[in-house]
Amino acid sequence: MILYLAKKTTMKNKFLQICIGITLVLFGAGFLIRSVSTADAAPRPENFIDEGSSQIGKYTVTMSEDANTMHCIILNTADGSSKYYYFGGSGEWMLSEHQLPQ
Repeated sequence: MILYLAKKTTMKNKFLQICIGITLVLFGAGFLIRSVSTADAAPRPENFIDEGSSQIGKYTVTMSEDANTMHCIILNTADGSSKYYYFGGSGEWMLSEHQLPQ
């Protein structure tokens, strides 16, 4: 009887160790994915405002404003593509439907 209980406890410990190992691997993979650099991701205007810079990696920004609206063009200096954003009455940056030609 004691041998049976010892075997059962050992199996529970083994199962627990496997579960903990799988959990650690999943958390490790999650943190790795989260920490990967977003250098190739297309930035939004608030990234430049938070950074306090007109250049982040391969992206350069130009901003202007008139009476009611702020305008922002983000240029990808590697391939020449751009995105035009505006900040108006909605309270957030919006991607304009009018973009510069490629």
